[in-house]
Amino acid sequence: MYIKLFIFSILLVSFACCEVDEPTMNECPPISDKWTVTASGYPLDYSIFGVFFTDRNTGYAYGQRGYILKSVNGGSSWLVIHDQNSVNNETKLKLTKGYFLNSLFGYIGGERMEIGFGDELLKGALLLKTIDGGASWSKKYFSNIQEFVDFHFFDELNGIAIASYDTNQTLRNKLLLTNNGGNTWTNAPIISDFVPSDNFEIIDSTIVLVGHGLNNKSEIMISYDKGFNWNSKSLPGRPMFKSVPC
Repeated sequence: MYIKLFIFSILLVSFACCEVDEPTMNECPPISDKWTVTASGYPLDYSIFGVFFTDRNTGYAYGQRGYILKSVNGGSSWLVIHDQNSVNNETKLKLTKGYFLNSLFGYIGGERMEIGFGDELLKGALLLKTIDGGASWSKKYFSNIQEFVDFHFFDELNGIAIASYDTNQTLRNKLLLTNNGGNTWTNAPIISDFVPSDNFEIIDSTIVLVGHGLNNKSEIMISYDKGFNWNSKSLPGRPMFKSVPC
């Protein structure tokens, strides 16, 4: 049964930039005038942390306690396809990141449970995988990873991720690669052991991110072959931790 959204609302964006030297309120209409709320009326016990659309119609939303929703009409209505009460429940973890290659094949990442109870306590970060549009899910835990902060799959086997590790009670991010659909991950061949960046920008096979280089300096890192080889260049100023658009 489809449900409407209340806390979480899908907004369709259609607006143009104002190309003026010093725009004023009169020259640029409020951004809110260019957004359309497509659904409302969401149950209060759901907290959504991310949304991924594979095309203009099919989208997935995910959040607390293993909740996964799916829309097939551009976000106008949503079906709960997985939650803690599902017959084939796979997880009750907080789901924070998703990536789908198409409307059927995709991944959703869950954050390691540090406190509480249940069989998932301290098991590690989770990676859920579906090949049938969310009708069923397979899962794998990674005991040494706190969370998959960001990830991207180029095809059904090859992907890249920024994963958070607990190092002496300090969370630090590593850049990882997989060539077997996320079953195992290896460190990407970069000089820095850790990349204090929460996300990357990817177009086709090109990956761009900014993180710490040597001597605690900012460094922009670029790969043109899906993360197997990297070029880097130091940047002036204080260390930067954000990705830059391609």
